[in-house]
Amino acid sequence: MLQKNQNVSLSNEYITEYVQDNIPNGRLQSGGREWVAPSPFMINDYKRHFSINTISGLWQCFKTGQQGNFVDIYAHIENISKKRAYSVLTFKSLEDSPDISPVNEYPLVTSLEINYNTEVFEPLTSESDLTDPLVRDAFRYLDTRKIFPTEDAEYYICREGKYADRLIIPYRDEDGEIYYFQARALRDQQPKYLNPGIDEGVRSQNVLYPFDPTKEVIVTEGPIDAISLIKCGLNATCTNGCSVSDVQAMQLKEAPKIIMGYDNDEAGRKGLGKFDRTRKRLRMPAFGLYTLPASYKDWNDFLCKAGKGAIVEYVSKGKYSYDSFYKIRRDLNLY
Repeated sequence: MLQKNQNVSLSNEYITEYVQDNIPNGRLQSGGREWVAPSPFMINDYKRHFSINTISGLWQCFKTGQQGNFVDIYAHIENISKKRAYSVLTFKSLEDSPDISPVNEYPLVTSLEINYNTEVFEPLTSESDLTDPLVRDAFRYLDTRKIFPTEDAEYYICREGKYADRLIIPYRDEDGEIYYFQARALRDQQPKYLNPGIDEGVRSQNVLYPFDPTKEVIVTEGPIDAISLIKCGLNATCTNGCSVSDVQAMQLKEAPKIIMGYDNDEAGRKGLGKFDRTRKRLRMPAFGLYTLPASYKDWNDFLCKAGKGAIVEYVSKGKYSYDSFYKIRRDLNLY
């Protein structure tokens, strides 16, 4: 079912998923048409004064008296202007249209479709000039992260343009062509990580780091974590963030078993909840889960501090199933 909101049409499923992720600790009422939750305009609103209709997108805070439509609450939560919120949701409404198949409209990138001249990337090889500061910095960074190359052109550097002074982590197809990449700062640039965007002909949500779809796969947030697991002899990929899109989910569906390995933080936990709702909607089987030990922030941190053997041993002990009892174990710190 679609709703109209300042000429922005969004599905009931999208609104429900968004408010569950971003206005937590609530509950669905009125047959799933109302999300009642602590007000985002108050602190410690344990009486849940906020209500939003998941069909119309209209909401009200009964304590403060504020009310509005979905564009208004989206702008407030995302801390952006209403004009920007309207633009973002207008684009989202195109993706959400029932007349558009997300898989066909936004296919997974499997060939060189980036509108960017990757020829400016310089491969790191066994013959690279170690007197060059950028080359030295790249190799040193890879060594500190325990993902040093084992073959030529496993990584690149860039000296000019948008990705200047960055390490390039390529995503390659079966023919060895680069279809995507991540650029990691080697100086003091911000942000540390840059990915090609829609202006360069591709969306990060359509891309997965290359993996073997015939084997059980561990899904991480970023390529460095995926590479860390691959260095340990495991089959791994990444979703370029802590959210699995429909396009990525359909590609992951080919694997015999999906094991989520997102970071053990609030963003990672939200990502797991979102994927659980996505996989149910797409009629995918339940996924497994590796919960990182609390002493490590991500898989690469695990590798750097404990080594390959520790990760292999940890993984061999088994995985959890993502279900309501996992959440109980997590909340009681029993895992």
